[in-house]
Amino acid sequence: MGAPGSPPPWLVVGLGNALAGDDGIGARLAQHLREHPALPAGVEVLDGGTDLLRLAGALRGRRAVILVDAMVGAETGRLEVEPHGRAALSRVSTSAHGLSAPGALDLLLLQEPALAATRFTWALVSVHDAVPGAALSAALEAAVPALAARLLALLDAETDG
Repeated sequence: MGAPGSPPPWLVVGLGNALAGDDGIGARLAQHLREHPALPAGVEVLDGGTDLLRLAGALRGRRAVILVDAMVGAETGRLEVEPHGRAALSRVSTSAHGLSAPGALDLLLLQEPALAATRFTWALVSVHDAVPGAALSAALEAAVPALAARLLALLDAETDG
């Protein structure tokens, strides 16, 4: 672990809008992981909402951060794990005023030089779409335990090394 008073070396951040149906999968997985008895020591889990920029303070001092987010894809509930650079290239914002989550992380990396030492990984969950609603689709909710198990396996593999 780190020095006394320092944050745990590992952070999992669930991103997304919990009021936009399946877009809230990151928040739902964060909740599930926080309550899971197999969460490894030295791992903190946060619900990051939709504003990654406000989390700069929570990201500082971490060895590694896993960002869990939704992405529109054909196969609902599929999990893809990518290093930050690849995710940023594949998820470009379509608006001049909007900032994608990878774009927000790129901006944070420019503003916070200390974050350059942190390894960022995206855990992207395929969703069909994001429509207003306070609940995940039945198919995605049913996939939460398996998705959480995959994230826990990733954390176990990463934190053992």
